[in-house]
Amino acid sequence: MNNNIPRYQCARIPFDAGRLSLSSADFPWNRATPIERFILADGSAPALRQTSARMFWNERGVFILYDCVDPCIWGTYKKDNEPIFDEEVVEVFFDPRPESDFYYEFEISPLNVRFAAIIQRPAAPLPEKIIKRLDCGKLITGVETDVALSDSAKRPKGWRALLGIPFELLERTAPPKAGDVWRGNLYRIDRRPPDEPDSPLFDEYSCWSPTYTEPAAFHRPERFGLIEFVE
Repeated sequence: MNNNIPRYQCARIPFDAGRLSLSSADFPWNRATPIERFILADGSAPALRQTSARMFWNERGVFILYDCVDPCIWGTYKKDNEPIFDEEVVEVFFDPRPESDFYYEFEISPLNVRFAAIIQRPAAPLPEKIIKRLDCGKLITGVETDVALSDSAKRPKGWRALLGIPFELLERTAPPKAGDVWRGNLYRIDRRPPDEPDSPLFDEYSCWSPTYTEPAAFHRPERFGLIEFVE
């Protein structure tokens, strides 16, 4: 196993979250450092159906934009806090208090269905479990599907997702200070279409910080990356 833990500098960019674009070429995303590619959960190689992401923060919360290459975008769940992790999603886990026995999980599907929960930290032999589902109505989200994700000749198609997490959902009364470091990870689940059993596509689990698990398991806090809040 590679013990290297990635580190991301999350820039503070004052901006009205209600006016956020879903294009990485637009402000403020173009000032956020890109995470260029996701790695398969087992750490063996970059994902075939790639994901890139950008993050920034302001006085209100943390905001993430995902670009997901996906030749077949699908989903069936329509209600927030349904188990959308059983279908296609992007996710973020935040662990601002590693000394605690819990962390936070947020997800969004291509249908703009959300999932938000507090997760009991796994402790062998006990696995992780949901302590409490949170109010998804407080999230700031948006989705675009069937979009060209680059200006290259191949112009891969896929979907984009905006996931904004207010600090109040993380039970914080004030934003972090420049220099603070949280643990966390970004994930994507891309699945074979359920009505196409002969599809050449296969389920793919990818991460910013690979968890080195097979079968894939995302709830590995020891593999969470380092997210540094900077001005």
